[in-house]
Amino acid sequence: MTEQLEQFVRRHAQKQRLSLTELAQRAGMSRQSLYGLWQSDRHPNLSKMIELAEALRVHPLRLIEHYLAATVPPRTVHNGLLDVNCGDDRTRLLEALLNDADEAIIGFNHHRQIVVYNSMAEVLLRTPAHKVRRATIDSILPTEAAERLLERAHETYNGRQNANGQVRSPLYFQVRCGDDGVRCTLSARVTELRFEEGPITLLWVNTADANASASDTPPTPHGPYGERTLSREPQTGLPAADQVDELLRRGAVFANWLETHMALVILDFEALRRAAGTLGPDVCKQLLRAAADALQGSLRRTDRIALADDHALAIILPGLTEQSDAREMVDRLRHSINQSPEANQFHVDMTPRAGVALFPDDAQSPDVLRHLSWAALEAAGREGEMTRLVDRPLVNGVSEQVALLRDLQTALHNRELELRYEPIHELNGGRCVALEALVCWTHPEQGFIDTPSLLNTAGQAGLLGELEAWTVDQVFRDLQTLAGGRTHWPRVAINVTAEGILHDALDPDRLRRGLNSIKAPRGTLELEVAERELSATDTALTRRMSDLRSHGIHMAIDHFGHGHAPLFEMPELPADRLKVPCPALGTRGTADQVGLTSIVARLAVQSRLMLSATGVDSQQAVTQLHNLGFDEAQGPYFSTPMPAGDLPAYLSVAALNNN
Repeated sequence: MTEQLEQFVRRHAQKQRLSLTELAQRAGMSRQSLYGLWQSDRHPNLSKMIELAEALRVHPLRLIEHYLAATVPPRTVHNGLLDVNCGDDRTRLLEALLNDADEAIIGFNHHRQIVVYNSMAEVLLRTPAHKVRRATIDSILPTEAAERLLERAHETYNGRQNANGQVRSPLYFQVRCGDDGVRCTLSARVTELRFEEGPITLLWVNTADANASASDTPPTPHGPYGERTLSREPQTGLPAADQVDELLRRGAVFANWLETHMALVILDFEALRRAAGTLGPDVCKQLLRAAADALQGSLRRTDRIALADDHALAIILPGLTEQSDAREMVDRLRHSINQSPEANQFHVDMTPRAGVALFPDDAQSPDVLRHLSWAALEAAGREGEMTRLVDRPLVNGVSEQVALLRDLQTALHNRELELRYEPIHELNGGRCVALEALVCWTHPEQGFIDTPSLLNTAGQAGLLGELEAWTVDQVFRDLQTLAGGRTHWPRVAINVTAEGILHDALDPDRLRRGLNSIKAPRGTLELEVAERELSATDTALTRRMSDLRSHGIHMAIDHFGHGHAPLFEMPELPADRLKVPCPALGTRGTADQVGLTSIVARLAVQSRLMLSATGVDSQQAVTQLHNLGFDEAQGPYFSTPMPAGDLPAYLSVAALNNN
């Protein structure tokens, strides 16, 4: 159905000298979403189609016609109005749009009479179609707004775009809704469709604005765009970090109404972050609340404060127009915090470092704007600056990053990830006793993404719990298939993060129930956490690790020797196994490297911990490790990671060779 669309998009992207990645960025979507337009059977979001058409500099209806080229839409419009005389092809096109669209669609002719009006428009405006038939657009829209819509439609039809080729932002206007005539502020994309009897202006209205303002005042964060529905962190009383994107969306509506900019400022209290382990979470939240209170005197009624994370604040400032204004505002905010006795009562340096991004210059999407502010903050830290505003290299890098995060979310939803298993062999006999499950992803453009990179990306996207839940469930499915008819269950190790261990996806009871469901014995599942994430033996992480062990889940400390685990407290570590990278042993190993590995081995034996080596690539390394007291090893000498389907044959051959 969509081959014509793909060819059309690729051809016009080439004309604009754009890669598909650049095209997706201009259209405000991820590459995965762009591919989905011609790979999915679902109807696309029509507002996105219009944005894509603007990025390609073609009329939106040309794009939509290609999408619907092979469809046979219904011959009637359900619960709507289609009062247009035109050719058969265009009639079918409009019928399909009106029946399948998720957006409210309103169209009026050159006499300003409403001739197109779908069921979503009925719901949004609380007015049935028969009441608006041949009424003028001025009956629901102010004359000035109608003029702006007509002007935008003519520009779109004639191919006039922004000078930089970027997609235009939506238009914002007020309409009268229902019999009582209350006003609602809405946003819409606009296009024009030409017929023999004259042009029709089509509005593709964002239905998410259905709860918009019912007053005569522009939307502000205090009206129906207010914060009653926002979840708040209970100790600080501030909007929680996961509400920042919603506050940005509301602030953008207000900024667009004012035809101005908006700044997002992330204030990071680095000293507080470093002292968090000593102060504790309650004191950290108390100081953040005090800092937020100190800022109130420097902010306007329409500005907003929220948590950015446990040690940072997000400040949303609609109405700023210049970077210099944003920098001046940050200096004023910093001064207010420094002058607050409450914010500085624990003798922690509460001078924040700041990262600033501007809407719409730097980005229009809330999540991109948020990532840009954090990227600016990180750049400020690297370069020793106290305030950093977004520049073009940052925009390009973060746009790629955000696109990858969105693609990962789509890949998880579509189950496009895969597990590969690396065999682990015992050194005393050579038997394959375990497997390490490695989650990976082949991205359509970036290619193969390995487990550490994937875990890092999932953490940035807030998808860590979902990724680890998928991994565990897939391991259980593969184990059940693999163990059919076998008396020996191989142990399966899964790479996890400290954050992931504390997530519900790795709840001990959930994992125990999963193992029971496939009748797997205790010790079948092992979780590996990197040593760098262990800084003490009595933390929430180590307590959860102990709880997991009590439920029959083994724990391993991966990359041992590359982190901060306290060596003298090794016997107290809640672990069953240490995994030590040993790629330098064998013919290339120096006396120092062998000596250090020997020390680690002796400490592990004294602590009653099993020892496993990774990255082993030679028989000589195997012999050295066995002599040093290692129990198991894995690496290219034994096998590279393989899909689950190849495991039965490998295990059979390994068993034969061992016999």
